[in-house]
Amino acid sequence: MTEAVADPVAEDGHHALKWLEGDETGENRSFAAALDSLRAQQRHLQQSLRDGFGGRREVLEWCHAVDVVSVGETPSDWHSDLARDRWRMACLMADPDDRETICQEVPTDETTIQSVRRKLIRQVLTPAFQRALETLRERVSEFSDTDGVRTRRG
Repeated sequence: MTEAVADPVAEDGHHALKWLEGDETGENRSFAAALDSLRAQQRHLQQSLRDGFGGRREVLEWCHAVDVVSVGETPSDWHSDLARDRWRMACLMADPDDRETICQEVPTDETTIQSVRRKLIRQVLTPAFQRALETLRERVSEFSDTDGVRTRRG
């Protein structure tokens, strides 16, 4: 059964946008092809993971945002592996009651919960984000703007 989406951003199919919006201070995370902006988006997504999520749907939307910010450099099956692993999915929830609802065997200590989250950062996010930054750096260095005319280097 398909659930109705109340978020207007999500209705347009851009689930990643809500994860890349500015914070309460009004900071805006642009999609512009800039290394600083990309790094800020990556840090924001990592912090979102460390903080935990409000539900499985939120995790899947966050996964989509990770794919966008990593320029598709994530492993092809990482979402489906995560979605099928009830124990790991439960470890990503912020609320202990939500964790237990998803998986009865989920650890109760925050040290283990944070360890699972750090492992996901180390094994999936960091390598994908580094490759995305390298790709963007290469693309940016291919072009220079001289008197308003784009020329290709190399």
